[in-house]
Amino acid sequence: MSLRRWDNFYEMFMSKYDFPDLLEVYSYGCYCLSMGDRPLSGTGANQPPVDARDVQCKAWTTCYKCARIDVNNKCQPETVNYSWFKDENDQIVCDLDNNPCKAAICECDKYFVDNFRNLDHVFNENFSEFHGFKRQESCYANRDGTGGSNGGGNSNTVTLECCGDAGKREFFNSETKMCCADGSIKPLGLC
Repeated sequence: MSLRRWDNFYEMFMSKYDFPDLLEVYSYGCYCLSMGDRPLSGTGANQPPVDARDVQCKAWTTCYKCARIDVNNKCQPETVNYSWFKDENDQIVCDLDNNPCKAAICECDKYFVDNFRNLDHVFNENFSEFHGFKRQESCYANRDGTGGSNGGGNSNTVTLECCGDAGKREFFNSETKMCCADGSIKPLGLC
């Protein structure tokens, strides 16, 4: 992991919150910062988020996935070092000199940090790996609950696109859905 990249998110987060707040999103639920060398890339979990905080973390990792889809597949959150500052109103601003990948990753982090306080009351230690939550068992099971691959051999490739405003983008299957002018995702032809 690039230490400089981690510093971007860490400094942005710490500009508004305290270290104990950061610990509450580290290894929490299925989608918040993961242990290992790529904590910002998301977990790849395939289960519903465990609570509202995990919903926010899932949106954050989805935003990162959209950065890869929108810009190029090499736009990885751990390898991007972006610029940001706080304006005269103490608001986080992503530097306009960032390239498209850097700008997208910065906007993802900014949206997460700006909205973290909305969920500061949501923390259930039962969903923290530091308190015994088993992410591997709880977040990666197949829909039938067995975990791992089901060996179905389905190799269909889905074409994903992204929709929504900077920082809060979502991906969708463009063969069955479309992005509407208001940023919502609807079935083809229903915008």
